[in-house]
Amino acid sequence: FTFLLIQFTHLSVQLYLKQLIALQEKECVLLGLEKKQKCCEQDLLTLEHSIEDLNNELKSFKQKLQHEEQNYRNGELQLIADEETLVRQKTQLMSIKKTNDFAAMETANTALENRISAQQDALIAQLELLENLREQYTSKVHSVHQQIEDLKSQQQQVQEQSQELSKAIQQQQEAVEAFTKTLQGKFYEAYCVLRRAGKAYPWVVAVNENGKCSGCYLSLSTEALSNLKETKEPQFCEQCGRILYQKEEADAQV
Repeated sequence: FTFLLIQFTHLSVQLYLKQLIALQEKECVLLGLEKKQKCCEQDLLTLEHSIEDLNNELKSFKQKLQHEEQNYRNGELQLIADEETLVRQKTQLMSIKKTNDFAAMETANTALENRISAQQDALIAQLELLENLREQYTSKVHSVHQQIEDLKSQQQQVQEQSQELSKAIQQQQEAVEAFTKTLQGKFYEAYCVLRRAGKAYPWVVAVNENGKCSGCYLSLSTEALSNLKETKEPQFCEQCGRILYQKEEADAQV
């Protein structure tokens, strides 16, 4: 009778462990799906930032072009004003009779003519710069718009992938919930404690042939290995706290 009781207890423990391993596998799939979805969310955020950076780059270049155009217009206005001033001064020069006044006006006109000439040269150079900037801007607009279209296409693909993952996550969550409804007892309670505590996956691990926990890879004590074979209670790694089971039991469950 005692032998049969031991055998029954051993089989019960094996059944509990088998259920936990099956649950862990389902939750592993769920964790993998959730990780992929987080990657999708990060990819979408990165793509959004890339699009924003491209728009800002184009905006900055446009502002530079507009600034140069405004400088050119200001230069034109100044040139027109100086030319009008020169015309007025030349007209006044014809009516000046005193020699000293005539010489001073003539000197002022010469200086103004030199300034006008320098302004004309500067405007020509600035106009060449503007034409070059306009060509660059036109090319950049085309390039940036093409890059944005490519990024938006990638966004669409990632969004579709994220939606598919959301469906798969929901289905897997339902599968996990349905499976857990059939579970109870000390083994399942211990499993839930580890999961809620944020213990790194996996939560149920085998003891390898060297007597080490295959979760943290640290050696177990002789007492822990002995308890693992004899008790019907959940056994935990003394270092990492994971639920342990014997390797041969895992092989038998496959």
